[in-house]
Amino acid sequence: SKKNGKMVMQFFLPSKYTLNTAPKPTNSRVSLVVLEGDIYAVIKYSGRVTNKNFQKHYQQLKEFLIEDNINFIEPPIRATFNGPFTLPVFRRNEVMMKISYNEKS
Repeated sequence: SKKNGKMVMQFFLPSKYTLNTAPKPTNSRVSLVVLEGDIYAVIKYSGRVTNKNFQKHYQQLKEFLIEDNINFIEPPIRATFNGPFTLPVFRRNEVMMKISYNEKS
């Protein structure tokens, strides 16, 4: 995503780490934070990590959520799981959309 016109990336560490036990960043532009859990609707797709491919699947996910009357919060998140040398057909990409969820008693 972008923040103040700059690219922002997140990398997730395994849950075995805490702020105290996680490797310390060697670059001052990298910071460790704890994110609270949320509920997301996700659509998985393969192929190249292009804006066109992302937008296509983002629109599909958005249409599904609207059709099912599920409230969502934009912007969507682009998640990629493979390195650049993985063949596009074997790549796993996701569009993630935070949803508004109220647990009923």
